[in-house]
Amino acid sequence: MTLRRPLLKNSSVAWGGLMRSAAMSAALTGGDRAAASDVCAEWVAGPAYSHTPVQNGYIIPTLNGANSVIDGVGIAYADLYVSGQHQGVRVVRLAASGWTDIGPGYVQDLNSSGIMTGWVRVQIQGGFGGGTRAVRWDVLGNATTLGTIGTSATGFTNVTARQINAAGTVVGGASYYVGGQDRGKRAVRWNAGTTTATLLTALNTDSSGSTYSEASSVNDAGVAVGYAQRWGPSQPGGGDDGGGVGYNGDKGQRAVRWNAGGAAATELGHLGTNIVGYTNCNARRINASGLAVGWANKYSADGLTWLGRRAVRWNPDETVALELAPLSLDPSGFGLCDIHDLSDAAVGVGVSPFHDADGQPLGFRAVTWDAVSGAVTPLPLLGVDPQGRSDSAAHAVNALGYVVGRAKKFDAEGGFIGWRAVVWSPRGRIIDLNDVPSPGDGWLALESASGISDNLWITGTGRFDPDGDGPVAPASRLFLLRLSPVEVITEPADVGACPGEEVTLTVLTTGIGPVSHQWRREGVPMDPVFNPTAATASLTITVFGPSDYAVYDCVVSNECGSVVSESARISSCGSPACPADFNQDGGIDGSDVDAFFTAWSAGFPHADTNLDGGIDGADVETFFAAWEAGGCG
Repeated sequence: MTLRRPLLKNSSVAWGGLMRSAAMSAALTGGDRAAASDVCAEWVAGPAYSHTPVQNGYIIPTLNGANSVIDGVGIAYADLYVSGQHQGVRVVRLAASGWTDIGPGYVQDLNSSGIMTGWVRVQIQGGFGGGTRAVRWDVLGNATTLGTIGTSATGFTNVTARQINAAGTVVGGASYYVGGQDRGKRAVRWNAGTTTATLLTALNTDSSGSTYSEASSVNDAGVAVGYAQRWGPSQPGGGDDGGGVGYNGDKGQRAVRWNAGGAAATELGHLGTNIVGYTNCNARRINASGLAVGWANKYSADGLTWLGRRAVRWNPDETVALELAPLSLDPSGFGLCDIHDLSDAAVGVGVSPFHDADGQPLGFRAVTWDAVSGAVTPLPLLGVDPQGRSDSAAHAVNALGYVVGRAKKFDAEGGFIGWRAVVWSPRGRIIDLNDVPSPGDGWLALESASGISDNLWITGTGRFDPDGDGPVAPASRLFLLRLSPVEVITEPADVGACPGEEVTLTVLTTGIGPVSHQWRREGVPMDPVFNPTAATASLTITVFGPSDYAVYDCVVSNECGSVVSESARISSCGSPACPADFNQDGGIDGSDVDAFFTAWSAGFPHADTNLDGGIDGADVETFFAAWEAGGCG
């Protein structure tokens, strides 16, 4: 399972206590059909943040689509204050059992074994700053310092770890020193079980031997992606993207891939450059199959016009950048898209601009992309203002297709209420997480959700007021929340069947805790005593008969409530080759009359005995003509 998590910084901390509520229901809005039960939840409140003046924590969603975590664990970092005195930046681990102050540092990622990675600040030579060092923290919070690729003459360097895979391999970046001279940040890898930094090659360097690169994501196979600077001949010039770019041979950032076990960089494609060959792109995430996603600047074909930024994908073992479609662009073709996360099922999530029919901007909208086809789907909102404007953003997606993020909320008149942490279900319904905590918990609002595990643990931050109208100022606070809805994510499908065949209808559901199934025929519950599969996710009729032609659905339940699947019709596999032997039992008798009128009354397709596309009296005449003749006609 995968958990994405919030990273808070520039927040003052007064450590709060653990809070749990009983299971509570949440109102659900949006989506196409009620296919989920009310949302039950258990939740954990993290440290509360209060200091004078109050500094708001904010989410930096370090979202990855490759790594996993143990059940119900979130991570964050924040400034700690005790009695108004700054105690430094601390790592916080938030779990179902409560939160833990791990110690100093900036945590970035957590794998399925509970091992974290990030970096710490270090002091050298009598307290002078020594920069930063990458670390792994074990499940007990013990930190192991990872190696560097050189330091200055005084021992200074900066090293950052960005992501850790299931095996424990870490990727990031480190300052590269040659003869005590800093030659820029370079991408590095620390293999599982070691602390030695492996330098991953850059694309090239400037005339002084300097360049910049960093690895941002690594999958469980050890393939990493990130960016590296591209250099070329020095020349002035530039496009319409800030002016003057292209001096000193700087051609901008390029997305790159480093294969498992190797150090050579493979440059990935982009969406065009300006007139001097300058552009920027970055590969952010790579999934288990090796599919990578990120962003790239886009230019007109002549390189004179910057058209904004697009979400892109790079197929495994290929280098061509394939654009993921935006929702819309302004009349000039300009738009800014961003992709934040990618699942192993190739679902990407992020934001896209949205415009009205006249090309006027209506805000940025949370979207999902099919990273294979490139198709984009907007996610529902929590209302719009009177002009139809709103904003939302998708931060992370889990293996089941649940997406978390934030959305602006408006009242019925279009008045802005505030930002809200939200979840979008696989069917596209939107759940406002502010409907989960009870009013007495002290939460003013859950404002952003940035992480979600495959079993629906969600992390984020919100605003918390411990004493209502009292003197203590509202503060930012971490939360860890587990949703427990039962939801149908794959509906039963219509099927054609002939008598004597075996027929199966199946639903795929999600839900926490025991989930029960009850199949119904024409709205009437089927008795599991006669067909035990009526109480399972797959209804099987082993020997199909004419009386089984009907409409079926499934009621799925857990402790939160019940939902009903869409209906599925079992109809004929086709009009019988011999209409007189309507039940196809090899004989022509009264049972064929009964079978025909059962199908004819229900309007089943196989009652169209004259094959004219309709079910009417002419089919009765055709049937009886064949039946009375004792054969096929």
